[in-house]
Amino acid sequence: MNGLVCAGLSGSLVIASALTTEATTSGRIAVFKDNVPVVGTASQPDYLAKTLRDAGFSVTMLSAADLADKAKLSPQAVDVVVLPYGASFPLAAAENFRAFLMAGGSFLSMGGYALDNLYGGETDSRFDNVLRCPSLEEDDAGMFWLPPTKPDPSKAGPDIRIVPSPARTGKRSLMIHVPDATQVTWYVTGQKVEKPAVGKGYTVSCYIKTEDVRDGHGAYLAVNYLDADGKRISFQNEGFTLGNTDWRQAKFIARVPAKATHLTVVAVMHGHGTAWFDDFDLRIQRLPLNTCTGQPRDRLEVDPKQIGVFDPSYVLSGVRAIKPSPGQHLVSGITYEGDFHGFGASGLVANNNVVGPVIHAKRTPLLHAYDKLGRFCGSVAALTENFEGPFKGSSWAYFGITDADLFAPERPQAKQALVNVVERLVRKTFVH
Repeated sequence: MNGLVCAGLSGSLVIASALTTEATTSGRIAVFKDNVPVVGTASQPDYLAKTLRDAGFSVTMLSAADLADKAKLSPQAVDVVVLPYGASFPLAAAENFRAFLMAGGSFLSMGGYALDNLYGGETDSRFDNVLRCPSLEEDDAGMFWLPPTKPDPSKAGPDIRIVPSPARTGKRSLMIHVPDATQVTWYVTGQKVEKPAVGKGYTVSCYIKTEDVRDGHGAYLAVNYLDADGKRISFQNEGFTLGNTDWRQAKFIARVPAKATHLTVVAVMHGHGTAWFDDFDLRIQRLPLNTCTGQPRDRLEVDPKQIGVFDPSYVLSGVRAIKPSPGQHLVSGITYEGDFHGFGASGLVANNNVVGPVIHAKRTPLLHAYDKLGRFCGSVAALTENFEGPFKGSSWAYFGITDADLFAPERPQAKQALVNVVERLVRKTFVH
C-alpha cells in the first residue's frame, strides 16, 4: 500500500436518517436539481440521476435549500454531489458546501466555471451590512452620516448634507459640494463603527456620482482605523473620481489592523465641485468559494479554504475536437466534434507560493481539446484528488465547456465516462 492514499473509506456506508436513500457499495450520490439561473450550459439532472441509478449508485435529488442543510448535505449522508448547472451555485449553501468538502465529501461539476456564479440572497446574518441607514432614506440618517455641528452659512466652506436628489436608489443621497472660493483640502463625513473584528477582512463599498469635480484628488471612499484614544492608526481608500460621472461603485477589502478599537467609513471630497454618495455597505468579507478572486500581490493570494478549480485567464477558444486525455482510463471511447468554448480545467494542487510550494493534491486531465489543425488547446475536464490540506480526502471532477452539454442524452458514449468518474470520486483511491 506504499504510495496509496485511501481517504474516507471507513465511513462510506453510514446512512443519514435525513435522506430517504439506502447506501450501496457503489456510493451515495446527490444530484442538484432546482430552478437555477444558469451561467454556462446545464446538463439534465434527471437524466444524470437515472444513469447513475442504473449503474448501481444510490441517488437522491437535492434542492438549493437542501444543499444549505447540514443534515442533508454532509459526508455522513452523501459521498458525491453532482452540480449540473455550469457556474451557478446557491450563495446560501456556499459555507455548508465548503464544510462538506473539508470533511471529505466530493463533487462533480459540468457546464462551465464551477462555483463562480453564486446566485440568490444572503441568508447568513454574519455577513449583514453593519452600517446604519446605508442608503440615507431614514429621517434620522443625518445622525449617523453628518458632522455633529452644522456649517455657518455666512462663511465660505463645503456644503455637506443629505439631499432628495439625485439618488442611486430610493430618494436621498449624501452630497458634498465645495465652492470655487473654498480652500482645497480633505472634506469628510461618515459613520463610526465600534469594535470591528481585528484581523478580519470587510468588504466596503458605496456609489459615487460627480459633477465638475476638479483641482484635487476628487471624490472617493475611505476607511479610517482608530485606536482607543481616537488616533488614526492607518487608512484605506478607493474610487477616486473626477469630472462628470454617473453613479459608479467604489469597493475594496478593508483589513482591520491590530490596536484598532473602531473605524469610520467616510465619504471624502478633495477638490472643487459636487459629489453625491449613496448605498454604503460594510460587511464581514465572505471567503470566496472558488479561487477566481483573491488578493492581487506578487501573485494572486488565495485562502487555503478556497476551492482551487479553473482560472479566469485560462479560456478555451478555437476548439474543434475533444478527446480523452492520454495516461488515464476513466474517460475513453469518446470524441466530440464541433465548435466549443469554455474554460481550461486547471486545478490548484499547491499553496500558490512560487517559493517552496507545498503540494497537497494530484490533478489528472480527463479530456483534451484540439483545434482544427489537431493542435492541443488545453484540458476540458480534470480530476483533483486532495491528500493533504484543508480538503484532505475530498476529490473534485470538473468540466469547463460552457456552450455544450457533454453529458446530453444524445451523447450516449458519455454514460460510461460519467459512471467511471463518479465511481472514482466515491472510492478516493489513487497513487500520488
